[in-house]
Amino acid sequence: MLYLYPPSDIATGEVVVSQLSEIISATGTSYVTIERFGVNFAQGSGIATSGIANMSFLHLDVSGQGRDGVVRDNHALRAQCLLRALMLMCHAVTCGQ
Repeated sequence: MLYLYPPSDIATGEVVVSQLSEIISATGTSYVTIERFGVNFAQGSGIATSGIANMSFLHLDVSGQGRDGVVRDNHALRAQCLLRALMLMCHAVTCGQ
C-alpha cells in the first residue's frame, strides 16, 4: 500500500506523477531551437542530448527531475555550464566532466 502526503493542502495542492524517463531526447540533431518550454518532473534527466550541433535551448524552465536537469553526451552539465548551454548554441559550449 502506498500513502501520499502532498507538501501542501490536499484539497488545493497539486500532485505530479512522472511517467517519462526524459522530457526531451535528441541524438544527432542539428539546427533546432527549443524555446519557452517547461521541462519538469522526468524520472531521469529533463533533457538528454548526444551528438548534437547548432541546437539552441532558450528560456526553458528545467526543474524537478529525478536525476540531472541536462545531460550532454552522457555527462551532466554543471550549473554554470548549464546556464551557458541554455543561452548559447550548444555546439559552442564545452563543459568539463
